[in-house]
Amino acid sequence: MTFRQRMEEAINKGLKTSLDVLEKAKDKTVELGEKGAKKFEIMKLEHRVEKQFAELGACIYEMFTEKKLDTIAKDNEEIGRFINEISNLERQIDDTEKTMKKL
Repeated sequence: MTFRQRMEEAINKGLKTSLDVLEKAKDKTVELGEKGAKKFEIMKLEHRVEKQFAELGACIYEMFTEKKLDTIAKDNEEIGRFINEISNLERQIDDTEKTMKKL
């Protein structure tokens, strides 16, 4: 098992536990109304961003150590995928925060 696979497994296990706890908390957020639900949605998106950053770091580490690359460019396909996903998640967080402020 590569370092990246071990990192992904550890991240996924930790996030699953966090998401399980958050899912249980979701039932309680219904009581808090729409604002609570939006806060919960933001938390889930933030956890997804954290996961993407961790996987990006593991990917970069693997490129430098296992693939023996000297440099990595932003237009690298794997790196670009992470950057796009993180940007997309950040936009979703911003949109959700704006919606929450209107409530």
